[in-house]
Amino acid sequence: MRNFLKTKGLKMTSQRETIFRAFFESEPHMTVEELHERVISMDPAIAYTTVWRTLKLICEVGLGEKKYFGDGVVRYDRVTATPHGHLVCQKCGSTEEFFSSEITRLLQDRADESGLLPEEYRIEVVGICLKCRQQREASGDVTDTSAKGKSSAGDNVIDISGAGGM
Repeated sequence: MRNFLKTKGLKMTSQRETIFRAFFESEPHMTVEELHERVISMDPAIAYTTVWRTLKLICEVGLGEKKYFGDGVVRYDRVTATPHGHLVCQKCGSTEEFFSSEITRLLQDRADESGLLPEEYRIEVVGICLKCRQQREASGDVTDTSAKGKSSAGDNVIDISGAGGM
């Protein structure tokens, strides 16, 4: 990591090293506050602003990225060599990563067909998780919140499945 930062003209201080370690060893999709809690358990002298600045640096050098899952909270994720997607509960905010070489291949094929050179992939499936659905059913709320037939992309939706529908 020191050598990588040096190629970017940056120094690896002991505080940065602690923050980097905490970020890369923790669960993905952390908020700055969650990362700060983890960091101060390792070194209580590290300030919130130091964590925030270092997290910003991690993103600037291409090792992390901001994620927005529609709940108004900014989270940070590690950049992975393999594109991955997220299953996001719009009620409780839980997020689960998934990897699919088939989806990645379909996206790459579609990009190739249109002449687009992808710089990143964003694959997010938003809905209600099993736990929240069970809580909703237990409370007697059976409102249908399915996304069938809904699209926020409007006319810009392109079927990549080759089957005329997803």
